[in-house]
Amino acid sequence: FGLLLSPNLTALQMNSIDTILMNMSEVRSGELWMSQFEFTVGQWYGIMGGDYNEDQKSLPMTDVSYGEICMVFLDSLRNITNIYFDLPSVEEWEYAAHGGENKETCLYVGDDDVDKVAWYKDNSDGKAHPSDGQQGKDPNTLDLYDMSGNVSELCNSPYDESGLYTICGGNYESPASDVTATSRKGFATDAKDKKVGFRIVIRKL
Repeated sequence: FGLLLSPNLTALQMNSIDTILMNMSEVRSGELWMSQFEFTVGQWYGIMGGDYNEDQKSLPMTDVSYGEICMVFLDSLRNITNIYFDLPSVEEWEYAAHGGENKETCLYVGDDDVDKVAWYKDNSDGKAHPSDGQQGKDPNTLDLYDMSGNVSELCNSPYDESGLYTICGGNYESPASDVTATSRKGFATDAKDKKVGFRIVIRKL
């Protein structure tokens, strides 16, 4: 990925960068990589510093705005790695959700049986679950987890003409009909929600 780390990184930052890179799945051969998992609380604070509840480190990072993710977090991550991390576009997100070149036609990401792949209204107990591949839900053929349900995922594509951005995949309070591989909703750039998180991509520039 052309990793060129800035000097003066903490051990925690180095470990977080290692984890982020190890968990990237190739979506388009030689062109696009995406996080296997929703970006976690531990990864966020591992890069940005600050105190957090260690018990929550594997939970998706939520309650952050589109602006904070793009203008603060991703800028910091790019500056310390020299890699252009970004949010996926909706096209990239849905391409990955459908298994890329594998062209999955499942209703949900990875299967037609929602309970096999998603935390949603009927099985989530009203809360987000750790995004670490250890929770009993299946990935799709690209080894991407929790794209249906758990938390909705911010994309770097406008939703409409009103200035909203797009969130995809639905969340743990969504009915099954809203956690499909093509579920989209709008989200204000300054909004924060405990049900909205994100995953990141690397594009070959």
